[in-house]
Amino acid sequence: PFEGHTFSAGFGVHRQSLPLTAYFEKPGNLDLDFMQSVHYVAGYSVVLSASSLFKVEGYFKDLSHIPIERDKPSYWSFANSGTGFGTVDTPGELVSNGKGKTYGAELSFIKHFDHGWYLTATASYVRQQYKGSDGVGRWGKFDNQYILNLLAGYEYKVSPRLTIETSAKWTSAGGSPYIPIDLERSIQNNDTEYDKPNAYTVRLPDYHRFDIRIDFRFNFEGYSLVSYVSVENLFNRKNLLNRKYDSGKKSIKDVNQIGIFPIGGIKIEF
Repeated sequence: PFEGHTFSAGFGVHRQSLPLTAYFEKPGNLDLDFMQSVHYVAGYSVVLSASSLFKVEGYFKDLSHIPIERDKPSYWSFANSGTGFGTVDTPGELVSNGKGKTYGAELSFIKHFDHGWYLTATASYVRQQYKGSDGVGRWGKFDNQYILNLLAGYEYKVSPRLTIETSAKWTSAGGSPYIPIDLERSIQNNDTEYDKPNAYTVRLPDYHRFDIRIDFRFNFEGYSLVSYVSVENLFNRKNLLNRKYDSGKKSIKDVNQIGIFPIGGIKIEF
């Protein structure tokens, strides 16, 4: 009666070292412990056909030994590091007493490549909470709440030597929390001043993006020539990256991510 149905469960304890810069940025940070995450996972999947599958999975991660500020009450926690590009900055002397948790669920429908087409659709519920050295529970920087992805493609064989593949991807995600700027203090000090007591109480707008791609594959004896054209963010949506203080205009300025972005290329496969 359970043919094609699979139930799964898992448990694991994971420990991870910090980036080297975190240990050596301040003398007292050399004693920082490895961060720890205790994972609980359960899932169910069912085979719908020879090429299609449906899965649902839920998880909970208990986070501990997270670096937080040692000498003063603060919202800051290493649990929120890694959301931007570049180095990971630490505010001062740290201690591995921070805690947090992440939990959520994911639904997936997968149609493997068959009869010239494929499709993958996922819907994720994502939450993250943490506590800094001030002991206040907050939603974390990774708390997007939801992430939706849809990827589909179709392959058309024009001739034994030429194949054309078209694909499209749509992504939507909840806006991540961020630290608001204190405009009044920023104007007074002529520099960006953050409203740290209200850290992560506001969110960026939701993120949406639609990409398309066309591949032309020319098959020859022993190798293939592939050329492609891709247009990312086809509808030129102005997704917000962050907000910053503009000292010239004495106001808060929105900084958007890149808009429509065409890409093309050629490669040889042997």
